Amino acid sequence: RHDNQNVIQEFKDKGYTVKSTSLKTQSLVCLPFAAGTMLTAGWSARRAPANRFVLGFLTGLSLLGCLFLLSLTLRDAAVQAAAAGILSGTAIASALTGAILGAAAKTKKRRR
Repeated sequence: RHDNQNVIQEFKDKGYTVKSTSLKTQSLVCLPFAAGTMLTAGWSARRAPANRFVLGFLTGLSLLGCLFLLSLTLRDAAVQAAAAGILSGTAIASALTGAILGAAAKTKKRRR
């Protein structure tokens, strides 16, 4: 059984390193994340019984929070402020958009 530091050191010894990518490449990674955030916020806003916009927006932001918590587990990963800012801005904008669209969407009337 290894702890995180031993596993990271083994990867470095084998030559597996995470190379720093350009800001343009990192910003392209935001597109699928933005789509997922928008869909999640829209779906939860549409399904919420009350406070639709608020719940949709908080659900979209919870994805950003989960991503940041996950990034804290990678101890040797370099944090780039510009990339984190782009990701945060994209997540907030897409969560707002999804929450607005989901709250404004008409729900289907269920027959009994």
